[in-house]
Amino acid sequence: MIATKGKSLVSGSDAEYVQIQAYVREDDETLHIQGRGPQVNRDYGVSADIGIDELDAGVVNWLLTVPRHFSSMAGTDKMYFILQMRYAESVNRLNFQVSYNTPTYNTPYGGNFSVPANMHPKLKTFWDRVMDPELKEGPDHEEIED
Repeated sequence: MIATKGKSLVSGSDAEYVQIQAYVREDDETLHIQGRGPQVNRDYGVSADIGIDELDAGVVNWLLTVPRHFSSMAGTDKMYFILQMRYAESVNRLNFQVSYNTPTYNTPYGGNFSVPANMHPKLKTFWDRVMDPELKEGPDHEEIED
């Protein structure tokens, strides 16, 4: 799965989204995200974490119920679920949506949540590079093992 820009297949929105994958890492209380595409801090693209404390407790509990069917891009034994990310420039936030409806969280198709883009520069850089392939590729951040 290579990150490509496209219209939302989850919500039916006309906004452009990038497909990524994630899982809740309960040991360090983060939502761990991976994206395959333009290199940011990994050979395969990007790896980043969102602290659970940045998210509503309800969405974290719901994300823990989402089935994980996709293998780690880093080659570990971890499994991930698919979600979509987009940047909302008017509010400088990264918006995420997950399609899973048994049960849904806060939308008819599953759930959505957002975080401030300035708090997650790796993800924002990944978004920018997918949206504009002319931007410089290459590592911007220190390499950290998954």
